Amino acid sequence: MKYTDSNNSNRRTKLMIRILTGVVIFLVLFIAYFFLVQPQFNKYAYNKQVEGANFVYLDIINKVQSQGYYSIPVGNQTLVLVPYVPTQEGEVPQQ
Repeated sequence: MKYTDSNNSNRRTKLMIRILTGVVIFLVLFIAYFFLVQPQFNKYAYNKQVEGANFVYLDIINKVQSQGYYSIPVGNQTLVLVPYVPTQEGEVPQQ
């Protein structure tokens, strides 16, 4: 009878060790995701956003330089961007 109790106790101990090992592995993977994987995804997304913004800025600058204006539709209105040339001192602005 004692033999079976000892055997049953060993099974429970081994089961608890396996469960705790699984929990520890899960926690290590969880922490690795938040400190290693997720920052890489965020960095990639940020770089793509910067790349897109730079493309838009260069497109606007190129069209303003080549056409003299750039129009942006905003709802049912249009915003027109034109190059600004500030007046120099002593000059009278033309009207």
